[in-house]
Amino acid sequence: MPLNSPQILAGCLALLLGALAPAFAQNDAASLTIRFAGGTDQFRVGEMIPIELSFTASLPNSYDMDTRNYDRSGRLNMEQFHVTPSGRDPLTNYYSEGGFIGGGLGGSRALTNEPQVLKEDLNEWVALDRPGHYALYVTTSRISRRGQTRNEPLQLRSNSLELEVIAPDPDWQQQMLAAAVSALNDSESNEESKRTAIRTLRFLDTPQSIRELVERFDNFPDGRRFDCIAGLAGSRHPDLVVRELEEQMNAPDTAITGEYIYTLAKLKFQNEHALLPAYPQNDIEQQKVWQTRMQAREKELNELSDALFQKAATLINTKQGKARAETVRALLLRPARASEDIKPFTALPDGEVAAAFLALTPDQQWSLLYTFWERLRLPAMLKPLESIVSQPEIRHQLLRDVALQRLYELDASEATRYILGEIRHPHLDNGMFTVRAKTWCAAPGDAP
Repeated sequence: MPLNSPQILAGCLALLLGALAPAFAQNDAASLTIRFAGGTDQFRVGEMIPIELSFTASLPNSYDMDTRNYDRSGRLNMEQFHVTPSGRDPLTNYYSEGGFIGGGLGGSRALTNEPQVLKEDLNEWVALDRPGHYALYVTTSRISRRGQTRNEPLQLRSNSLELEVIAPDPDWQQQMLAAAVSALNDSESNEESKRTAIRTLRFLDTPQSIRELVERFDNFPDGRRFDCIAGLAGSRHPDLVVRELEEQMNAPDTAITGEYIYTLAKLKFQNEHALLPAYPQNDIEQQKVWQTRMQAREKELNELSDALFQKAATLINTKQGKARAETVRALLLRPARASEDIKPFTALPDGEVAAAFLALTPDQQWSLLYTFWERLRLPAMLKPLESIVSQPEIRHQLLRDVALQRLYELDASEATRYILGEIRHPHLDNGMFTVRAKTWCAAPGDAP
């Protein structure tokens, strides 16, 4: 092999970077080993690269392993994937704007000499968009050493692997697309098959796979929607993604949900603005400048979202069935930037507003009745409110009270009947008496 071959150069660079990297726990007792799960080290651009991470400890009762494998923000960053030459983090822009709630269910497990195996896809953290020869290793903060008073977190580093990435041919891309679409359309497909299909579309990143993700945006279950959003946010074709999302808004069977609007606004904003530099930790004056710029960006992003909500309102009459109902619901739940933004953008049909309200969760219903009542002050809301206050038990400690108040505003005589019934036989909601004395007093003193 020539001395200047790409394989030798990549290997030397990997060794050099490894020597310059921060020191990690060098302990024979706890270790992390990685391997390619599919038995091959050659992959096409856009192909999933599955990796198995194997954790072991040669000393019993000395090490614990955090078993979490997901995060509510979409990514669990307990492992870091180091690739040489460096690839592209597909979600750098996505995570640079807006806040994310992290955390997820998990626990710890004693680490033994019996391997504990986790399965990951390299594509989640690193997109290898160019053919070439690459070197990979993984670091983890998942392991801790037991101590007398508390556990000591460890940073472990894995072995290194090499992989070859080749250019994809159109026939392979079409086969992958067809297989993923077939699995998603097949009612007999199990959950794992559908998960693999969605992630195939996410990482394939072709114009056709982008179109599939956009068209299916509102049909993905909550647990799988992150893969759809991440596939769009991490695409190499950001202008195409935004164009497809904008065009799909007009489709009669596309529900324009709040999540759809937020995703489109965020990706459109990111296409038009460079990333802010890192927060200046040690410069107070520059911190003020940075915060001012961040506030201006947030204001512009909110204005962009508001414009998309306004567009959604104009499209209501073109929507059909479920898409229409969910778009109405999104308009009811849209954020209010100021008090004058509480009224609807357009005169939505009263009956559809009432139906959309009934389809909300108790927490969403309470929020609308308490904060955005002006959006709902309609005669058609009488029946939904009666439906709420008639329930034997409500899994929300504040909903019955505010529903009685709003019912009284619409029809005092009808509300009085329910209030008197509440006085005689108070309901328990989540184990509590939830109607306040102030609401009881709304009933006239001479009421029967």
